[in-house]
Amino acid sequence: MAPAQAVVNVARVTYPGIRVPEVDDRGRMVLDSNTGRRQEVPLTFRMQAPSEADFTNACRGGNGDPLQVTQRLVYALTVPPDKARLWDNAAIQQHCGARNGLAVVGVLLASPSELCPVLGVISELLRGEASRLPVLLTELQRGQVLEAGRGGR
Repeated sequence: MAPAQAVVNVARVTYPGIRVPEVDDRGRMVLDSNTGRRQEVPLTFRMQAPSEADFTNACRGGNGDPLQVTQRLVYALTVPPDKARLWDNAAIQQHCGARNGLAVVGVLLASPSELCPVLGVISELLRGEASRLPVLLTELQRGQVLEAGRGGR
């Protein structure tokens, strides 16, 4: 009898090649104590399993453009604490020259090569299985790292 697989409903996606300002618990950029320059960290966020409504809303707002639909999905599926820390953070929006959280996703993940790996993650989250998540590591471009984990919304 085969062992049961754990249901995965959250995945952490990290893009080591895309750096963003580090922010503290209050949402302010962290500055290096020696140089006064802002600290930067790899772009990292957790995504939760999508619902049918998530797909419907992303398609409706994306005007049929696959890039925009995927960016909208990334924004909608990002877990709330990460969405607040990253996409909806005023300091990061200003740093990116973006007017809102969705625009930050568009600035940081602007090309299909950056978004294709995320589609694989979304697909596996839909299935609720961790079976293919490690395989996606070999498919990620520019050294992106993916971790799967269990957790709630």
